Amino acid sequence: MTVCGSPLTFKRRPTAQTTDSIRGRMGYMSGLHVWEISWPPSQRGTHAVVGVSTTQAPLQAEGYQALLGSDPHSWGLDLGKGVLYHRGQARRYPTGFWAEEITLSGFPECILVVLDLQCGTLGYALEDGRYLGVAFQGLRGAAFHPAVSAVWGQCEVTIRYRNGLKPQPLSLQQLCRQSVREALGPSRLAGVWSLPLPSAVQSSLLLQH
Repeated sequence: MTVCGSPLTFKRRPTAQTTDSIRGRMGYMSGLHVWEISWPPSQRGTHAVVGVSTTQAPLQAEGYQALLGSDPHSWGLDLGKGVLYHRGQARRYPTGFWAEEITLSGFPECILVVLDLQCGTLGYALEDGRYLGVAFQGLRGAAFHPAVSAVWGQCEVTIRYRNGLKPQPLSLQQLCRQSVREALGPSRLAGVWSLPLPSAVQSSLLLQH
């Protein structure tokens, strides 16, 4: 990986049968943070993964793989496959309301990564702010760095910090939503749309309002 031009753009040199990862110097332990990843679809190759990692996550591996998310210290979304990775385990993303749109059109060039360390969650959003839902939960007790892993030679990827909020007490609405989401569990969240609830409440539970 070579940081080139802007200090927020990297380029991967062509190296056969290897996977490389890069992470930001700034790690976050609290607050809400949103950054933008710009990655042209034509430069993604077979494994283009964006997310977060701690400093314990590996930065290189042999062969082509989803390096980010292959261990307990990293969490990532493969933009080409629409698959989440953590501890080497894979699952589809997004689910529910946004699944069909992303399946048909794929992830755009720019995607937002949303790290909410007050709730301990990592999620993704489209550039216009449409939130695709929580991807991972339980992110606490470490400094989490923006991270990317790539296999495509000569790919150029840019990161830009968009905004953030300092920690603050949760509102009653947020606490209720968090309690309901924890009671449902990740496997049953997609079923919220079938519950006899107002659409505004359904959207709020799925963090899509």
